[in-house]
Amino acid sequence: MGHKGHTLHLTMIPDHTITYSPTHCICCNTSLHQEPVKGYRIRQVYDLPPIQIEVTEHKVEQKECPHCHSIQESQFPSTVSRSVQYGSNIKRLIPYLTHYQCISLKRTKEFFQDCFGHSISEGTLVTHTQVFASQLQPFVQEAKEKIIQSAVVHFDETDMRVENKTQWLHIASTPEETLQHIHQKRGKEAMDAGGILPSFSGIAMHDGWKSYDAYTDCRHVLCNAHLLRDLQGIIDNTGQKWAQQMKKFLTQALTLKKQYKGSLPKGEQQNLFTVYQAILKEQPVFSAELKKKGKQTSAQNLWNRFVKYADRILAFLEHPDIPFDNNQAEWDIRMTKVKQKVSGTFRSKKGAESFCQIRSFMSTMKKQKQSVLQAIGQVIVTGTVPWNRTT
Repeated sequence: MGHKGHTLHLTMIPDHTITYSPTHCICCNTSLHQEPVKGYRIRQVYDLPPIQIEVTEHKVEQKECPHCHSIQESQFPSTVSRSVQYGSNIKRLIPYLTHYQCISLKRTKEFFQDCFGHSISEGTLVTHTQVFASQLQPFVQEAKEKIIQSAVVHFDETDMRVENKTQWLHIASTPEETLQHIHQKRGKEAMDAGGILPSFSGIAMHDGWKSYDAYTDCRHVLCNAHLLRDLQGIIDNTGQKWAQQMKKFLTQALTLKKQYKGSLPKGEQQNLFTVYQAILKEQPVFSAELKKKGKQTSAQNLWNRFVKYADRILAFLEHPDIPFDNNQAEWDIRMTKVKQKVSGTFRSKKGAESFCQIRSFMSTMKKQKQSVLQAIGQVIVTGTVPWNRTT
């Protein structure tokens, strides 16, 4: 099944009305010009008005004081600081196109030319993007505080090309907030720079990257979606029985949790833990050649992981709010990869940092059920963030 459709409906207050009157009877050719109207049939067309950029001139008057003869003048609005500049509607459209719709700078230029008949340079697009990012510092701090106070936070990291070098984008997200930052490293140094994990004491969901274990004030849980993919790889390559059983067990355990609406009785949790332990008694088959060399197979490594981290893997059974997977972080990081495919490498570290701040804001506003375009405009005009205080 596809997505639910939306049908246009007649509106009671159209912007324009065009009336068509019959001039003569098509049966006998009698004139109808003087006849009263007996009724109407209505059709409506939804369309855009012609799009064009308007120029508003701000003029401050100068007057001479009749007493001391000094020249006095009024003041320009604080938002009008240059002799010629762009207004807030254009300023908000630039990051919306380049960072939310992930359109390249070249195509954004074409959009302005095609839609508005106006030429805008790539340099101007970049400048306004960076200015907007600088206005987001209060948002970044508030989002960081909200995430630190959350019960469960999803963490992930992915590589990005910056100045033709590999750097790492780190993400911390909840269903209500998203925060990204870029760093040249993937491990603890980069995580410390994010400013969340060092102060976080809730539940940290991640894929098991070893650097996360340096943070001992929070509880760690593992992404079972990653483990299911790893199990499928073992099944495809070796067909080992324990991997087949474990994959089936995890999917059935998730189904059972959903049946109980997230709250599994203690007895059910204990039964599942017993089944889990029984499956792990079916040890993986060693490769004789690798065993002789003192190495372990991928199956052995994965089996060891299930043995060592049982509490992290089965944590989702304990509480409705503990997730089964790390999909939240993966969803929130996806558009970053889209932008990378569209634009290629970031030309500067500053550009990458601006991107992370702006994408964090846009993702968060979407979660806050706000119009992203309107939210950008509010920050530009008032410097405030439209948080949904009910989330």
